[in-house]
Amino acid sequence: MNTTTIIKDIKDTIKGTIYENKVYLAGGFVRDEIMGLPPKDMDLLINCPNGGIEFAEWFCKEKGIYKEESNPVIFPRFGTAKFVFQGEDIECVMPRKEIYTEDSRKPETSQGSLIEDVERRDFTINSLLKNVSTGEVLDLTGKGREDIKKGVITCIGNPDRVFFDDPLRLMRAVRQARKFGFCISRETDEGIKKNAYRLSSISIERIQDELNKILLLPLPSQGIIYLINRNLMHYIIPELELCEGVKQNKYHNKDVFEHTMDVLDKTPANLKVRLAALLHDIAKPQCKTVEENGDIHFYKHELESAKMAKAILKRLKYSNEYIEDVCFLIENHMRTKSFGTDCEKVKDKSIRKLVDDLGERRNEVFQLIDADNNSHAPEYCLPHQILHLIMKINELGLNLKYKIDLPLNGNIIMSYFNLSPGKEIKEMLNYVKKLCYSNPNLTQEEAFKHLKGTFKL
Repeated sequence: MNTTTIIKDIKDTIKGTIYENKVYLAGGFVRDEIMGLPPKDMDLLINCPNGGIEFAEWFCKEKGIYKEESNPVIFPRFGTAKFVFQGEDIECVMPRKEIYTEDSRKPETSQGSLIEDVERRDFTINSLLKNVSTGEVLDLTGKGREDIKKGVITCIGNPDRVFFDDPLRLMRAVRQARKFGFCISRETDEGIKKNAYRLSSISIERIQDELNKILLLPLPSQGIIYLINRNLMHYIIPELELCEGVKQNKYHNKDVFEHTMDVLDKTPANLKVRLAALLHDIAKPQCKTVEENGDIHFYKHELESAKMAKAILKRLKYSNEYIEDVCFLIENHMRTKSFGTDCEKVKDKSIRKLVDDLGERRNEVFQLIDADNNSHAPEYCLPHQILHLIMKINELGLNLKYKIDLPLNGNIIMSYFNLSPGKEIKEMLNYVKKLCYSNPNLTQEEAFKHLKGTFKL
C-alpha cells in the first residue's frame, strides 16, 4: 500500500474544508508507523457528528469515485462507512461511545468525543491518533507511546470491561504480544485468566479467524502455549490439553504436546500445513498402549488423529474442502518413516505409488513429514529424508501432476473377459496399478496376460 501518497491526497483534499484538522488516522496504523513497520488497515476517525458516513460520501464525490450503494458502503447502525480509494479499503468512523449488553456482542453506539472513542478501544498500543492535516500524534491515554517503547500489551482501563466488550480481545492480546515480541502486563494477564470463559460467548467464525492469525506467526507455538496456560484453549481445541505430559517411546525426547509444538514451529507459514501440524498427533493419548516390558506404541494414531481433526475442524467451521485437505496431510504424515534418511533402499515402485497417492498435495505432505522427521530424539531424526526423496522423484520425472497411466480400464476388462460390473473388476484394476508402479510402460497385452494368470480367467 502506498500509504504516503494516499494520506497526502486526503490531506490536500480536506485542506480549507470543514474536515481540516478533523480527520485522524487511528489505531494499528499509527502503532505500526511508530514501530517502523509497514502500516496497513487504514482507519480514519472523523471528529464530526456522523463524521464517518458523511465524510466518506463527501470524499468519494470530491474524488469522483462515488457509486451509489457500493462506494462508499454505509453501515448506519454503527455510524461507519467504507470506501475504496487508489485500490485500498479505507474505513471511516465517527468518535463513538459503545454500550454492550450481556446477550449481544453488537454494541449500541452513539456520538462521542475523541477521548471516549479511545477509551472504548482494546490496548494502549492501539490507542494513538494521528492528525492527517498536521501529522501530530495524540496519545490520549498517556500510555500508548510508552507501552510501545517498553513492549507491553496493556488494556485501556479495566481489563474486565475490555474483555466484556469484546471477548475476542482475549486472543488478540496473545496474538499481538507474540507478533511484536511484547509481554502482557500483569493486570492484563490476570484479566485474561479471569475472563477466559467469555470466549464461549462469541462466534466460532471469529475464534477461527484469530486462531488462523496466531498459527501464521513466525513461532506459532508461543501463542498456542499461552492459550493453553491461560485456559483459553479450553474453549477452542480442548483436546490439545490432553496431550500435555503424555510420555512417548524411545523415538522421542519430548511428550506429545511438546513434540507437537516443535513440529508446528518447524513448518512453513502455510495454514493447512500448520493446522495439520497442530493436530497430527491429537489422538495419541487415546491410542497409547504400553507393553509388559514398558515399550510404548501409538498404533494407527495418524488415522485416528485424522478422524479427531475432522471433528475439531468441523466444530471450528472450516470449509469441507479445507478439512479434507488438512486431514489428508495428517493421514499421510507417517508414509515415509520406513524409507530411511537417504532413501537409498526405497524401490522405484514404492516412490511411484507414494507420488500417485499424494497427488497435488504432495509438497504439503512433505512439509509436514519433514517437520515431524526433525522433531524426534536426535538419534531417530531423519533430517535429509525428504530432500533425498525429492531428488529421487525428480530423477524419475514425476512432476506434481503425475498420476499412474493404466493401459486399460474397467470397461475394457469387462469387454475382454465378458464380465459384469462388480468388486472383482476393482480388484483387477488395483492389481494392474501395482504392476504399473513396477513397470510404468506396461502394455495392454502384458496386463491381460498377468490378469489371466492371477485371476484364473
